[in-house]
Amino acid sequence: MRAALVVTGLILTASGALAHNDHGHHHHSHGEAQQEKKGHHGNGGHSHDHKHDHDHDEGSLGAHVHGQANLQLALEGTGVDLFFSSPAVNLLGFEHRPETDAQKEALDKAMNYFREMALVHPANGDCQVVSATVETPLADADFEGSHGDITVSQTLECSSALAGSRVQANVMTDWPDIESLQLQWLGDGGQGSQELTQGQQQFRP
Repeated sequence: MRAALVVTGLILTASGALAHNDHGHHHHSHGEAQQEKKGHHGNGGHSHDHKHDHDHDEGSLGAHVHGQANLQLALEGTGVDLFFSSPAVNLLGFEHRPETDAQKEALDKAMNYFREMALVHPANGDCQVVSATVETPLADADFEGSHGDITVSQTLECSSALAGSRVQANVMTDWPDIESLQLQWLGDGGQGSQELTQGQQQFRP
């Protein structure tokens, strides 16, 4: 049922994020539940003094705006299906194919994080990743672009239901260059949307 909710209610609205990258995407799948790990992941010191909008209206879902990311959730009981997209610069400090060893390491760390770490969890509980898929054109050897996104699909199993509870978007804690998270959800408690910031990382779906 959750997958159906995603397809009918959320992922269709995220097609703009996928369409933005018309290059081939590199697929990474993670099929086993992983133990949640704690820790801070930076982006190598890259900072943003202003936002950039590339060929999209700045407020639109799926727009490539530096400092902004998008997260959609389908909730059913203690289960969650989610779709996350962000300009790579928010996570890596660059958006081209990695050239140096440090850049390659930064990309590998980000890919591993999104395979293993639940992007949200109940404020008083946790979630485990059941499966995850991470895509980015930056991992393709023939990618020559200067603007690329990282997109993530996760299926989670949580210690308690998210609907009606306070939920922490720890993806913002772990990636502080995400200044704004455009959030949408659909599930047991209905549907809604909210903008999260570094100063407000919790919501109640």
